[in-house]
Amino acid sequence: MPEVTCGCQTKLPDIAPPTLSISLRMGEDILMKLGGQEKSAKKASRIFYEMDEKSLREMANIYKEKKSYISTTREKIKEIEDVLKQDKIQAIAGASKEEDKISLK
Repeated sequence: MPEVTCGCQTKLPDIAPPTLSISLRMGEDILMKLGGQEKSAKKASRIFYEMDEKSLREMANIYKEKKSYISTTREKIKEIEDVLKQDKIQAIAGASKEEDKISLK
């Protein structure tokens, strides 16, 4: 099995990328089944992936400091949630503006 290294120079088996990829695709499918648009679902998936990767790199440096690692993990989860919520609010506002333009015609 191929190996990858994280920022802490620990060798990790290359199992995370396929697992993450499948999870992201499942999340997209669920969002669309709940009535979301494909474009929005893919954007949410991309935002999550990019923020998650950045967080993992940052957290690799503190993985031995249990309390700091746990509190940082909680902060990173909240950051991702906040960004996704804000993106959803902006998407809804944008859709409302488009509906307004259509109704004015």
